[in-house]
Amino acid sequence: MLTQEEIEQNIPEYSGDCLAVFIACLNALNNNVVYGTWIELYSIHLLEFEQEVKELLYSSPFKTESTDVFDYGINNYAILKHKNFGDLNICRYEGLKEVYKLANIIKYHGNIAIHLAKERGYTADQLEYKLESSRVDHFSSLELVGREILDSIAKNLQGQLNFYGVDQYFNFEKLVEDYIEDHDNISIEIVKEDNGTLRYYVFEET
Repeated sequence: MLTQEEIEQNIPEYSGDCLAVFIACLNALNNNVVYGTWIELYSIHLLEFEQEVKELLYSSPFKTESTDVFDYGINNYAILKHKNFGDLNICRYEGLKEVYKLANIIKYHGNIAIHLAKERGYTADQLEYKLESSRVDHFSSLELVGREILDSIAKNLQGQLNFYGVDQYFNFEKLVEDYIEDHDNISIEIVKEDNGTLRYYVFEET
């Protein structure tokens, strides 16, 4: 059986910017041969993605009687590598539909989608619901989150309180913590961006 290092050595480098997966024929892999291809998930439809995998399996010198990608019980393909999914791990035997949906959500929402999938264990359907059913704001610092909350409180009080100059006395981190604790429909996620900076995503379920 090939070691992971030997498998890696037999996978060609992918240098593109698209979200892509390297899919191999599992039966070939079981015979110590890496027979696969990179598939880009940029402007491709799900049926096209599945068709590319099916054609790969049909062309394999180690193809089995069943090369139907829908026959998940046979596990006739393996996802050996992926690119531009951040540090998200994708199961070797993940379903094609799940990978396709996940790639499209990441393509649209970026690092916050990767963060939720990795840290919260969200499936593609859960990600889609979280990101599309909530109002999402993002900020470059926790202080800006606190200032936004403070402004919201002032607006809700219809100007009965004047916050001019008062914000300098606030512990914004504590304000954010208490506000979220008191509001079940609000949550915050801290995401490390590609440039190393932190971004604060505030979710408000509608």
